[in-house]
Amino acid sequence: MTEQLDGFRDALASGDPDEVNPAIEELKEMEAEERAELFDDAFEMCLELYEEGNGYQRQSVVRFARELAPRRRLFEVVEQADSEAEVSDHLMPGDTKQALDRLEEFYLAALDDDDGRVRRAAIKGLKNLTVTYQMAGFEDRIDEILARLNELMAKVSGKKLEHIQQARQNVQFSKGPTLKEMISDGLNDE
Repeated sequence: MTEQLDGFRDALASGDPDEVNPAIEELKEMEAEERAELFDDAFEMCLELYEEGNGYQRQSVVRFARELAPRRRLFEVVEQADSEAEVSDHLMPGDTKQALDRLEEFYLAALDDDDGRVRRAAIKGLKNLTVTYQMAGFEDRIDEILARLNELMAKVSGKKLEHIQQARQNVQFSKGPTLKEMISDGLNDE
């Protein structure tokens, strides 16, 4: 596991798309359980590399972090889960709330990055996370993210403001009935 993480670190630190993209693809191909085992150490690695990297490296790190808990796997898990605790059993070991909080903070910080490529990667990550929250009925988390985005919007202008507005629209779209409620309502209508 450490050797694999070292390989990911080297690829992301290189800033070379020919190394970064295969590393992200390798992560995508891993089984969900393997990614869950990697989550804590890989996320710490991402935080370190983000802080020390240039724009492309920071964008790559956000893309990599997005694959640690990919949307497809989030959807599968949420569909079967009745609570945040059950989601954590399948996605990330340990304290789910802490892991989700860390992902949210990471994406929100990346939305304030000076590089537009980084902000666009963060928009996608935040969208994946909030759609999952919506499906699971974690409305309070969506409301918290909207409040944070409103705070960010008040402090920025230009392209950064446009990107944060786009992220806010995506999150706002996530509000509404959960997937389970929509299916249930559809069945009740028949």
